[in-house]
Amino acid sequence: ADVIDNQIDVLGKTFLGLTISCARCHDHKFDAITTKDYYALSGYMQSSRKQYAFIDPPEKTASISHQLNQLKKNNAGKIQSEIIHWLQNELQNLDKRLLTTISSSPASKQSGNFWDQEINKSSQKPQELFYLWNRFKNSSAPEKYFTEKNRILSDLNISQTDNISPSKVFESFDQPFNKNWFVHGLAFNSEPTQELNVIFSSSTENPITIEQLASPGIAHSGLVSGKFKGTIQSKTFTITESYIFYRVLKSGGIKTAARRYKRGQVSLIVDGFEIIQNPIYGALSLNISLDGQYRWYQQDVSKWIGHNAYIEISDEDDGYLAVDEIIFGKSKPNKHSNLLINSLLVDSSIKTREELAKGYKELLLKTISQWKYQPESLSSGQVELINKILKIAGSSKNKKNFPIASKILIQHIKFESQLPIPKQVIAIADGSSENESVFIRGNHKKKGDVVPRRFLEVFEKNHSNEITSGSGRMELANNIASPENPLFARVMVNRLWHHHFGKGIVQTPDNFGKMGKSPSHPELLDYLATEFINNGWSIKNIHRMMVLSRTYQMSSKIADQKTEERDPENILLHRMSIKRLEAEAIRDSILSVSGQLKKKMYGPSVVPFLTPFMAGRGRPSTSGPLDGNGRRSIYINVRRNFLTPMFLAFDYPTPFTTVGKRSVYNVPAQGLIMMNNEFVIQQSKQWAIKTLKEKSTSTESKIKRIYVQAFGRDPNENEINAAKKFLGKPKEERNSEQELQRWTDFCHVIFNVKEFVFVN
Repeated sequence: ADVIDNQIDVLGKTFLGLTISCARCHDHKFDAITTKDYYALSGYMQSSRKQYAFIDPPEKTASISHQLNQLKKNNAGKIQSEIIHWLQNELQNLDKRLLTTISSSPASKQSGNFWDQEINKSSQKPQELFYLWNRFKNSSAPEKYFTEKNRILSDLNISQTDNISPSKVFESFDQPFNKNWFVHGLAFNSEPTQELNVIFSSSTENPITIEQLASPGIAHSGLVSGKFKGTIQSKTFTITESYIFYRVLKSGGIKTAARRYKRGQVSLIVDGFEIIQNPIYGALSLNISLDGQYRWYQQDVSKWIGHNAYIEISDEDDGYLAVDEIIFGKSKPNKHSNLLINSLLVDSSIKTREELAKGYKELLLKTISQWKYQPESLSSGQVELINKILKIAGSSKNKKNFPIASKILIQHIKFESQLPIPKQVIAIADGSSENESVFIRGNHKKKGDVVPRRFLEVFEKNHSNEITSGSGRMELANNIASPENPLFARVMVNRLWHHHFGKGIVQTPDNFGKMGKSPSHPELLDYLATEFINNGWSIKNIHRMMVLSRTYQMSSKIADQKTEERDPENILLHRMSIKRLEAEAIRDSILSVSGQLKKKMYGPSVVPFLTPFMAGRGRPSTSGPLDGNGRRSIYINVRRNFLTPMFLAFDYPTPFTTVGKRSVYNVPAQGLIMMNNEFVIQQSKQWAIKTLKEKSTSTESKIKRIYVQAFGRDPNENEINAAKKFLGKPKEERNSEQELQRWTDFCHVIFNVKEFVFVN
């Protein structure tokens, strides 16, 4: 509720010049905005979500994606045939291998091939392929086999739970994503798997991956390429059960997603709250094991029963993520996935370990044969059994066994290498359509009537409030940026005027309401707004009109004393107002004249320089460079508790919310910063070094050059004489160190001249 309150506050001030958030608890005291207006807008926000949007032009990846798809489509059959042929040969002697491992010595077990090593695993996990064999291999006598068989059945029945009711299945991914899910990015393609899919490895050494086959009905992020990134989000639902269970597989990549809040690959977003962290919300985010096997994961959501939520599944690394099923319930689903192997237990014809070994062989060969001749009839259990076999076979890491697959895989990797690193930005996206209830006195726990999403009621006659689909953000945007809206165009041109002239025609750019200031030139505001609309909402056109006007081109000097007395605040613009540079522009100007400003664009931000006095919670582990690597101020990392002292002295706004109009104070701290700040002193020296390197040997020419760089004008005669006097004895009578110090001091003085930070 607080997040949405901030969103509505920013939306209202930015585009309408209204303080709409005042109506969260009661009807607005001064403007024509009701509490229902607030919650009508709140519905738009509740129906929207944060996403990490991909902003690359689609043509960058479209052709490569097409090539990868074609490569896979044209060669899937060849790869399948090669693998099946190899496996059929390998499995012909499986029963003999099983029986041989019983009498093998420890040394021979270590030196055996990958089948022997897998068979001899001491794992007692029921999902392992040779779990049953390891339980039975020492039971040669029929009566011992029978006893152990009953014991295993008992063990499995104890650990199994009741069947899950179909009504508890939240998602089985047997429908296209557009039915219940929102897709962002390319990783999850456009829909869940519809048929058997062969998943390529990322290594030419081992073209068989851990999870080689993906059966139908899987949300899979690696169908085309493991390098694609993306997210799917479910529709919003109400939590009714204590647990949510996910059957998920993760292969390759990293353990945690590379996001600010380290959200896992599977997350539950409750009430739109994005920051999932311990101790309260940590359980809502799951990091999936990288072992490439389907496992059940659970979330305890008993604290949030009755709340609205949605599920987010993300793949943000070079591996792939596969989700088979999502279930709501109070108890865990059956963990044992190896049900086909377990079926050997109830086969009455198997009474000895020799018969069990033969049963293993026949079951695996039959499954492989069905993959070859009737792949469309494979059950999910059979696909999983094949994948267990492939996992073992893949451990051989011998590409000579798969020459066709290896050759194709090399082409696949070549295409993948051409994929650009995706660019992502935090953006808003559509979610499920929701209308919000009025919160009585602003309390989210006390809900009143539900308010349909609509624009402000005061504008209702001129605007359409019909929402055709999704969140309704498009309809809201059309209502805001409508020629019929009396505020939007005026608010926008007033902001442009404010930045060009130092103050807006309405001096409260965020508040056009009753408590805001009246426009100084109402007709001018109307004229500019009309021109803005008639010229296709072109901001560039309005900029041009303003800067080419006679008003903008006037001097800041007082030309008529009587006029100045009548209009001392320059409300009527009888001259140009004197403007002080913003904090960031002052720093950038210092770097520019000293020759240290780097014009590089984009890239990561620079950690701020930390003084010994900048202490407290969240302090960065290391300080950034004093000059910020010479980068523009826009690239200095913003840490709310560790803002640059120079910025604060020159009225840098607290980064808490948007600020339409900065404060402009003239206080002693500004003079002290320019005199004593380490950065200013450092750049004074750099400016002096640059000046002394110039080819001209004339002191006067150097002085003129400094004035032009600092003020954009030549010095007058008095200023030249004063500068020479300050610099003292001729250059010939000073050593190089004294010379540098003199010019450093002179440059430091120039930085402290008012004209350096004020624009006339």
